[in-house]
Amino acid sequence: MLKLGTTQSYFARREERQENLPKIGISFIISHCTTMSARLFNPRSFLAVRRIAAHQLRNTPVAAQFHSSSPKREEFTIQDTKDFMERVIKEKEKLTIVDFQAGWCGPCKQLAPRLTKAVEKVGDKVNLAKVDVDDNADLAMEYNVSSIPMVLFFKEGNNVDKFVGLIEQDRIEHYIEKYV
Repeated sequence: MLKLGTTQSYFARREERQENLPKIGISFIISHCTTMSARLFNPRSFLAVRRIAAHQLRNTPVAAQFHSSSPKREEFTIQDTKDFMERVIKEKEKLTIVDFQAGWCGPCKQLAPRLTKAVEKVGDKVNLAKVDVDDNADLAMEYNVSSIPMVLFFKEGNNVDKFVGLIEQDRIEHYIEKYV
């Protein structure tokens, strides 16, 4: 114990306080997908965590607007030409957007979340297919893909429109609105 008038470092005081607290073993996953197993920690060290009663959470504006069921839409990766025929060409009910892209392509990586966001806005009226040009060179040649990203729009099995390159969110939404 400390006597009055003596000084002690912050860390030494913290260790002394923690010695008197019960330790809890827990396993949890942190954001970078690494697991920390059976770490001992002081429950008071997580001061940012706050328990909220269920009735308080239900009455918040954000929670009140949340719906657990999301619209049924499909987002899938094309595996080969046969898969393309089954999932894109034979689709007669929905607009299918086909994103020709590659894993190494920077603009493709920037376009992907924009496409997803635009498709989510219209819900179950649109499917989003991704074609990796490295894995499906025959499809890329068949549809004259000379630059990526290239996005094709298929309605009732027919190619009705396309754009090449990275474009803004509102232009993507405009393309979709034309065919939905």
